[in-house]
Amino acid sequence: MTVTELMISLLISSFIILAAATHYTITYRTTVLAQKTSTRADQFTHVEAVVSSAIREAGFLYSTENLITHLTETADRSSSALETYAKNVHFESNCLLVKIGTSSNAYHQLGFKLNNGVIETHSGNNLECSSGSWAPITTSTTLSFETFSVSQSGSASYYNADDPNESALTYDDCFSSPRTANCAVTHLWQVTLCALAPDANSGTCNDTTTAYFSSLLVAPRNPVLTGATSN
Repeated sequence: MTVTELMISLLISSFIILAAATHYTITYRTTVLAQKTSTRADQFTHVEAVVSSAIREAGFLYSTENLITHLTETADRSSSALETYAKNVHFESNCLLVKIGTSSNAYHQLGFKLNNGVIETHSGNNLECSSGSWAPITTSTTLSFETFSVSQSGSASYYNADDPNESALTYDDCFSSPRTANCAVTHLWQVTLCALAPDANSGTCNDTTTAYFSSLLVAPRNPVLTGATSN
């Protein structure tokens, strides 16, 4: 081979190697981006799922014994104390507490809260948002959660727990004293979540191209129950 032929061969080889390297780099970056996007979406949908599931499980209808105990203990309470006691879904300052009840424990709770961009969870009795061993279920290196809120959507519905086909009851029928019937209260809860990717430095929850956002309506399967008073 002449020097000229060798130089042409080297030039062609360089182009081939450059093209292959460029293709590998683009493919690698695309794969990494797809993996990051998938991981972020999985983490976001996981939070949606566990929070929504907890709200759906809210209530005390897991056993006849729990139901009787709950109605008995709420029967003689005053209106103000009863509302706090009977509420199965409670949200305050980026923190959700849900009374879910189990076959052995009518007052078991699940908690979720937003803490410095991370969603944390806790379970047990008498949970407090500001204390206890809260464990993270998300990582800030994957997603930074900016918004976590749960609020009542629309007006509550009140009806006779022993005969739902009767005429609808009112708030006073369920929370005043005396009460002539066991009462069930149902309503929807709106769960709002927003998260940003760590590399979206200038992104906000209003930017749909960079933010992970959802607003869900969730209905507990078990209603809030208040017992009829004895007088």
